[in-house]
Amino acid sequence: MHLKNIGPEVGNNPYNAPPGAIVVVAAGAPGTAHPTAGDIAVKGDGDAFYNGGEMSYGPASSFPTDKTLGIYVPTKCTAAPHNAISFFAEHLDKRNTVEDSLTEDVADDENEITHLYEHLADDRNSFIREEH
Repeated sequence: MHLKNIGPEVGNNPYNAPPGAIVVVAAGAPGTAHPTAGDIAVKGDGDAFYNGGEMSYGPASSFPTDKTLGIYVPTKCTAAPHNAISFFAEHLDKRNTVEDSLTEDVADDENEITHLYEHLADDRNSFIREEH
């Protein structure tokens, strides 16, 4: 894969990066929590960024900053015969759809577990009453 640093072209502002861009910032950049570690994230659609989960760099007005080390876009990807930026954006959208679906499934499972616990508690209370 070949990467091009487009930071200067987008004002070193991650919010101006296209979907699929790889954003690299130093420690102390807006949105980074660790005092000595920087951050690497992939730009999603709109103001979304991902690095193992959705994250934020704070308000777009916090940029540009000298803490933006680079905003990289693939210019060539041997695994994808078409435009690599579109390739990454397409896969990011698919990932978001899967994550949304999983979140809904987890919520449904949690509701079902809560419902089962309520039934178990009711059954336990009934059993205790019958014993006495």
